[in-house]
Amino acid sequence: MRTLASYCFEAAADGETAAHLAGRVRTCIDAWLQAKGELLNKDGRRSLKLRDGRVAEVTSHEITTAKGSVCEITVTEPTANGTFQTALVVAQEPGRAAVSCELAAGSQALMPLWVDVHSPRVIREILALNDAPWMYHGSPLPVNARVFRGSTGGDAFIDLVWSDARAVPVIAISEEYGLVLHPGVVEAMAADVAGLAVVALLDSEASWRVTSRKTKQWSCYGGAIRLYWPGVGNTTPVDHPLWTAQRLVSNVADTESAAGRIRSQIRRRILGQSAFGIVPSTLFAAIRRTAREEELATLQHRIQQGDDYQSIAEEYYTKILELNETLESRDQEVETLRAQVANLQLALKWRDSTQDSVEPVEEAPPATVEDAVLAAIERHGGLLVFGADVNEGVKSVAPDAGPPDKILTYLCNLAEMAEARRQGPLGTSMLLWLTNRGAIGSGESLTIRNSPDEMKARTWDDGAGHRREFELHLKPAEGTSPDRCVRIYFDWDETAQKTVVGWVGRHP
Repeated sequence: MRTLASYCFEAAADGETAAHLAGRVRTCIDAWLQAKGELLNKDGRRSLKLRDGRVAEVTSHEITTAKGSVCEITVTEPTANGTFQTALVVAQEPGRAAVSCELAAGSQALMPLWVDVHSPRVIREILALNDAPWMYHGSPLPVNARVFRGSTGGDAFIDLVWSDARAVPVIAISEEYGLVLHPGVVEAMAADVAGLAVVALLDSEASWRVTSRKTKQWSCYGGAIRLYWPGVGNTTPVDHPLWTAQRLVSNVADTESAAGRIRSQIRRRILGQSAFGIVPSTLFAAIRRTAREEELATLQHRIQQGDDYQSIAEEYYTKILELNETLESRDQEVETLRAQVANLQLALKWRDSTQDSVEPVEEAPPATVEDAVLAAIERHGGLLVFGADVNEGVKSVAPDAGPPDKILTYLCNLAEMAEARRQGPLGTSMLLWLTNRGAIGSGESLTIRNSPDEMKARTWDDGAGHRREFELHLKPAEGTSPDRCVRIYFDWDETAQKTVVGWVGRHP
């Protein structure tokens, strides 16, 4: 069997409360089984007749000791090419309760094994049982997304992400104009990774707070989504993938498709990592060890009481054989897991190059309109000329208008157009050439072109010390408040063979 995903979390509780909580978890598991199908019990063997007619095997084993108890429940379902197994373990001792879950699959055929696993519903239901959050090695695992608003929220988000004690990933989803990538994506993402990661919603003010304190390279804003792995203090920003709003909606029909694509990508990454990254609670091993010690103590007591030595020796011998078989099984399991990790690494390399996914950006997007202009100058100084009035223009709009990464994309489109024109005629108008590449623009109306006052308002420096009337413009932001309605006015300089940008700022 190949492990596909693992979960493990625990909650602190008083002795009586811990036993009660563990009982509620077992009740939750029983309800989950009943929801999956009809439980059957024939000749002492339990099975589960699933809704689709398949029959799954159900096994359970319970250990009760003076220290606490462990209950193991395994459901093995037949699949088209093998089996799919869900193994749940519930343990409790005075002071805490713990739960683990392992999803695994096996194939009877010699073929690549790919199962797109999802978080079991029972995990989310168990997480919702306790008023206090369940924990994974000291990190809380809320069942719902956490919301961070305002500067105070930004500070709280920084405390969460940059904590050295954080042991689980954080998925940040940022708002743009109060909206996220697609309605419901926050709640859906939280359900996808419940028990393995924290989903955080950041409003614009919280994002700005993170940007101001940690720089834009570490922030998440403008509708972007970012995955922060633990240990940010010892890594670089590139190690924590960032998907901008524009990158998320590229090559898809709509925002619903974009949300589904990035959800699947992040879910697969985190569940895949959990398969060999989750460290189990020490409680399970401690109770099993106590059970073995109690068995040996019982045998020793029987010896002291003068029981039949031969029968006791036979029991010892049987126990030794069982332990040897267990050790051999564990050794084989370790070797199998090592092979699985190696095979999984190869499989992931192959899948990363073939599956439909959206690549994260290599660097943080511009945080302001000014950042976008400066980035365009740095990247395309040989293809673009910016007039002196652009400095005034960027100050005429809100810093995060556009949004800035969209402005940068439009400026890059203008640079690409300049490169194309140097090679020969475009074969169409500049506006149509740009529109075909996703940059929306237009020329001024006849009324404006015939108005001296209107055209005077559209006369700016051309970067060569001359004044020029600009008519063509791109529209990164449309239908919004004046301080966010950005226009990029441009023209072509045949002599310099460059695109001239006369204005980036508020609509004249």
